[in-house]
Amino acid sequence: MESIREVVKNIPYEKTNIGNGQEIGLFQVDFPKGCLSLAKLYSGETYGPHKHTIDERVTILSGSGRIIIGDRVREYSPDSIFYIPKGTLHVFKTRETTYIQSIQEGAVVDTESGELDIKSD
Repeated sequence: MESIREVVKNIPYEKTNIGNGQEIGLFQVDFPKGCLSLAKLYSGETYGPHKHTIDERVTILSGSGRIIIGDRVREYSPDSIFYIPKGTLHVFKTRETTYIQSIQEGAVVDTESGELDIKSD
């Protein structure tokens, strides 16, 4: 049986432009009051600073790097969990390709309009 760390590498991520010429791989499952998203962040990249209009709970499934939430800097590795309040600037700095799971009360990408809930400062 494959581990979750292996399974997430084989998900059909959709390349999603998040602005500033950056792309992530995104797989999103919508439900009535929010969504579950899996994202692939590429190695050696800095994503952000950016913020969302909704609270976010992020679990690192695979990979390593640094996350900056507001003025707090934390190292991350598999099984790290972070709560990011809405409107809080945050940055991911990846050392290696990183797979994250994010749960929030709204969609990262609105499936009807295509609008992203990723806002730069």
